[in-house]
Amino acid sequence: MTRERGTADEPRLIEQVAPPTVGLVCQRHAIFVDIGETVPIAGEDALALCGVPVTIGPAPEEMLPGVPAEVVDCADCQAIVWDEPSPRPAHARPRLYIRRVGTVPVHIVDVEGLTATTMTSLCRTVFHLGDQLEQLAPGAGAPCTRCLLASLSRHVLTAA
Repeated sequence: MTRERGTADEPRLIEQVAPPTVGLVCQRHAIFVDIGETVPIAGEDALALCGVPVTIGPAPEEMLPGVPAEVVDCADCQAIVWDEPSPRPAHARPRLYIRRVGTVPVHIVDVEGLTATTMTSLCRTVFHLGDQLEQLAPGAGAPCTRCLLASLSRHVLTAA
């Protein structure tokens, strides 16, 4: 089934189910198309409200042979759609969630790890200016275990 390319005559949200990077549960993302913008068609890449890149197309029916695909709404997209405040505590510092292009582990970079030319993650992985990186939404992808443990231990230390 092909669809001709068109432009949006009114603002609209398009839902797209994306297969998981890791695991078996798909997420339903929301893509905003404003008046006059080109409506994405099957096979095209688009950016969800939460910042995750998705490819427009049909949702997977099975994740494994005989295992039907389970789909949940992306919590970040829904929070933006419904204009819900961030559940992050006011005292929490901003963090970046990044990974090298083509790799799986998502590293956490705290404000303390930023310099003019490098970013150092909580697990002490150093990223340099010019490295091929992807920035992900919080909770997207598979976290680096060492970064995850370091983030939890820092939270416990600062809460005391």
